[in-house]
Amino acid sequence: NDPPHFVPNGNWSRINVARTREELKSTAAKSQLQVCWGSGQDTYHARAGLISFREPVPMPSALISLSGFEAGRRSPAVVAFGTSSGGDTAMKYKTVTGGMQLRLSFDDVAKLEPRLADADAQPLPELSPGDRDTFEDAQQFVCGTVFLELWSNDDKGFPMPKGCYYKSFMDNRREIYIVFEPLNGLEAATQYQLVMNLKVAAEASTVDQLLTVWSMDDVSLRPYGVVEMGDARINRHTAPPSGVGEPRFMSSGGFTLLGQDGSPVGLLELDADPASLFVRLKGDGRSRIGPGATLRIFLRPLT
Repeated sequence: NDPPHFVPNGNWSRINVARTREELKSTAAKSQLQVCWGSGQDTYHARAGLISFREPVPMPSALISLSGFEAGRRSPAVVAFGTSSGGDTAMKYKTVTGGMQLRLSFDDVAKLEPRLADADAQPLPELSPGDRDTFEDAQQFVCGTVFLELWSNDDKGFPMPKGCYYKSFMDNRREIYIVFEPLNGLEAATQYQLVMNLKVAAEASTVDQLLTVWSMDDVSLRPYGVVEMGDARINRHTAPPSGVGEPRFMSSGGFTLLGQDGSPVGLLELDADPASLFVRLKGDGRSRIGPGATLRIFLRPLT
């Protein structure tokens, strides 16, 4: 038979394909669920296809290490996770040819809230900005607004992100994505650390599932596929905020870095091994720092 012949400006009209930006999510594994389509308040719908939800492979390790443990305070924290070293899961990292994504899902920001990487650690907008809330919007500068440090024990270091984007949901959830270029994603049998500002509430506990780390599959071929998933929990309980009369530093000059000659310095590079650190401490006159107090110092970079 002769192939179809079109008059000038003619075209095909395909009616058996539908596209939507709606997402279907499940909290349990389900197989061969029917997906139907219709319009408006149709009583009868036609089957469009089938969908299956699979249980993700668990990561070997995932943890949130807090630098500050005072409830309600904003402080840097390390989100650490390790990827699988063997089996089909490790092989996926080696065979993916397209780009990959790392997804951080904060399940309850009332207990654990991600904050921006600015000096004030401001909250992520409740309504995601339109220029940074989709995969197509992923840009490198967005990574710098969310993360303080990115580290890996891989000889090549942490893979250079193609970009980042984030989503805010009305039900106390936030999601942050790191997008990687093809053939430059996460590796198997590797440790990763992400430093970001977090606010931890007094209600947060070490047994609460507060952050889920998702290593996502090929963004072109299997955009909703998961290589493996980590359940990250805080490494310690929070402490009540300090009150009136409790030990505290003097508001001005309470903690001063000193050089080898004893003079104040603004920035000190510890390039010796072992290194020496000199500081001058001043307690508040009305809330003195007494004997037996614990002083915790966190250096930057944390990783």
